[in-house]
Amino acid sequence: MDVVKEILTAYQQYMSDEGCEIIERSRVVNDVDLNAFNYSVEEPVLRKFGSFFNITSDYKFGVVQPCIRMRDAQHICDDPYHLSQFTILPIPFALYKKHSPVVELDRRRILRQAIHFLTEKIGVALTNIEVSYFAGGNIRQLIDTCSDFYIEPDLITYNVCRECGISKKQLIGNSTKENFLCQTVIPGEFYSGYRYEIYYKNGNIRYELGTGENLFWKQKKNSGEVEIIPINSSVIGLGLGLERCIMAAMGSARILDLPMLTEMEKICRRWFSGINDLSLLQFTDALRTMHLISADGGLWTDLNKRRREHVKRLMRRILFIADSHGIALSMINDVLSENAKAQYWLPELKNSISITMDNLRLFLKWRKDHGC
Repeated sequence: MDVVKEILTAYQQYMSDEGCEIIERSRVVNDVDLNAFNYSVEEPVLRKFGSFFNITSDYKFGVVQPCIRMRDAQHICDDPYHLSQFTILPIPFALYKKHSPVVELDRRRILRQAIHFLTEKIGVALTNIEVSYFAGGNIRQLIDTCSDFYIEPDLITYNVCRECGISKKQLIGNSTKENFLCQTVIPGEFYSGYRYEIYYKNGNIRYELGTGENLFWKQKKNSGEVEIIPINSSVIGLGLGLERCIMAAMGSARILDLPMLTEMEKICRRWFSGINDLSLLQFTDALRTMHLISADGGLWTDLNKRRREHVKRLMRRILFIADSHGIALSMINDVLSENAKAQYWLPELKNSISITMDNLRLFLKWRKDHGC
């Protein structure tokens, strides 16, 4: 059994043992954020309750959720650990109608589950784990437009990590927005609260494995000022990144070593004479991302304006690198076939090779018609 199947099988079994439902994934083209593509597990919450603040019953779920974060396409130029398309495994995502002692117990249990999953199911050594947590502070230090509101340190995260055997030197306390969720760019109301990051650390290699959130407040934006207000409902979630977990299990620092990229890499290296690792990663990353958008969103010309701009940047990158190495458009079809095989848990990809190719052809025609 390959490492991808091992991790996905272990995840699904883990959620089943916890009595947690594995739900159908959200499409990456959905209505949560019309300016972007799906980048979290928020859509199932809206699907079930219609609102983030209308939690009428406790709800826990797991999901193998593909995400697309377009700003990560830029990070590919800066470090070797980012992909525009990645997969979240919540352990689990839990919503509660009312805050209660059960919530506090689950808050501890979910973090213990994640550490156990990483060490016992994936094989990450406990000494290779670092965790950052909120060390306490006034919210005005994070958002200068926020009213004075002091948040206590996240000692539960700290104490659970210590109980699990993580040493003090592996725990990083800070008082920044990295470890307290608050967004000045979001209009209206949104959840706010503690956030912790779990990292893989081995020598000079360090990358994030997952993010946990314990959200017990609501942020409300009025006339430019942000208020942080305690609420009755609670959200506790911890999402591990599938691709990063695979890298940690393999002890790899090179994202091109991921099994879902290696066959694409082999084909491209045969065709792309002298291509360097960065260009190869940019090409395969853009093509994988475009493939999934095509599977879930159809023709790029049918997307809204903001999403069309994102997609055009992806296709420019694909075609520029292909053209630079004399690769015909028809040859990209084989790379898409390998991508569909490699991400077997997304059967939609197999049936979307032709529409992805149609999108590239449509873009070439659009570019010619617009003289660019």
